[in-house]
Amino acid sequence: MKRCIPIFWLAGLSCGALGAPFQNLGFEDANTNNVRDRGGGPPIYLFGPMTEMVPGWRILLGTNAEAEVGLNALLAGGGYSSIQGLANRGGFPWEVSYSLLLVGDATFNGNQRTYIPYSLVQTGDIPSDARSIHFLSYANPVALFVNDNPISLFYSNRPPSGNPQTQQADAVGDISPFAGQSVELRFLTLEGTQSPFNGLDSIFFSPVPIPEPGTLVLFSLGGVILAERLRRTSGRVQ
Repeated sequence: MKRCIPIFWLAGLSCGALGAPFQNLGFEDANTNNVRDRGGGPPIYLFGPMTEMVPGWRILLGTNAEAEVGLNALLAGGGYSSIQGLANRGGFPWEVSYSLLLVGDATFNGNQRTYIPYSLVQTGDIPSDARSIHFLSYANPVALFVNDNPISLFYSNRPPSGNPQTQQADAVGDISPFAGQSVELRFLTLEGTQSPFNGLDSIFFSPVPIPEPGTLVLFSLGGVILAERLRRTSGRVQ
């Protein structure tokens, strides 16, 4: 029995090191002390290392990891990510200090256009009592995957802003099958028709289950539209 004690201790230590709580779910932990002007201005466009601007997260454009993330950036064209807060040029919404803006890119082959989405990825532990995941979404919706399993998301629009790039919605999904597990969360941008932007903020887990199916009828149209967008996007991702 005495021989087993060190083995059990090492096993417990090993299991405890498998995961850690998710961090920076509101994008408030940005270190903006090392941003630099990307050049080509005016206006000045500030960008900093991804690991400092969105610590805890990985951002990929298609399959390529971002090296830099902007600070209140609003560039012509697509293919950039930026945290947005006070005095951002586009008037994008944010709560507390920052939100995250993702602007997908595209490639062209003759007349054929292929959308290149952004992925926002982090591995961590889902709380054992978690039953739902919530976040603020603005402009276009996103898809969510847990360990590559798609999570059905239901969107409830906030009062109309009059501007498609600042329209906000509260999103919720059932996370209960993964409660207490160390998992990979992956948000995937979906292409929109009126705006090129996808925005996220205030991600959190809740012990409150999502509403019963009868209540979710209110979201059914949005769910159908989202599913169709995801189907189309999945067919075009490189």
